[in-house]
Amino acid sequence: MQRVPPGSVRKAVFQVHLWLGLGVGLYIAVICVSGSLIVPRRDYDRVLCPKIIMVSGLGHRLTDSQLRARVKDAYPDTDPGQVEIRGPRLPGAAIEVWIRGRTYRIERLFDPYTGSNLDDIVACEPRFVSLLADFHDNLTAGRAGLLANGAGAIAILLMCATGSILWWPGRKRWRH
Repeated sequence: MQRVPPGSVRKAVFQVHLWLGLGVGLYIAVICVSGSLIVPRRDYDRVLCPKIIMVSGLGHRLTDSQLRARVKDAYPDTDPGQVEIRGPRLPGAAIEVWIRGRTYRIERLFDPYTGSNLDDIVACEPRFVSLLADFHDNLTAGRAGLLANGAGAIAILLMCATGSILWWPGRKRWRH
């Protein structure tokens, strides 16, 4: 078996790192910019749609565990641990409830006094923000885009590994 000279392996790794880095760098930049733009996503809703759905507000407000039980009544397949109570806790205001599953999330409004299911959440998010979020999450290509994002993550790991190999000074020069 013939031994491969160490310099040629280093050069090959450098070429892989260089060319992969050009593509991965562009991918990272696009994902970072799109992610930065959607960070204040819920704030966009509050600014563009400040309307708060008011309910009767009569009686005592339900506790979170009582409200989770009412959500369980409305959605029997839901585990109470998958229910997230969000939104403003203002007197007389409806409360936002997110029901999370493995592959879905339902956003609903509930009356915090009676526990009744009111309606879908009123979202005023601009369409471009929704599209940007879809692009960031799965490149607007559904499951295929999600898999492409996974491949992008693997490429980033490969970049880190090849960069570490290139940076490594070797055993002889490690102390320097």
